[in-house]
Amino acid sequence: MGVWHKVSPDDRIVDRISASCCPGTVAVAGGVVWVTDANGGTVSQVSLVSDEVTQIVSVGKVPVALGAGRDSVWVGVERA
Repeated sequence: MGVWHKVSPDDRIVDRISASCCPGTVAVAGGVVWVTDANGGTVSQVSLVSDEVTQIVSVGKVPVALGAGRDSVWVGVERA
């Protein structure tokens, strides 16, 4: 089990969020944080308000890149 740390502008850890095994790439947009998990082949959505995981999306392969906009999230995955 992994942990994501929410860090304040003055470098203090203000929250710890339980995560899947291996948190990786992070993108922020539209009031949520998206985080990849290479070992699980997933992308998790975390609410900026509640600091809770609100959705886990299986991408089927190892996510290697991540980008987010107001209405979408883009995930680059490893080739088979």
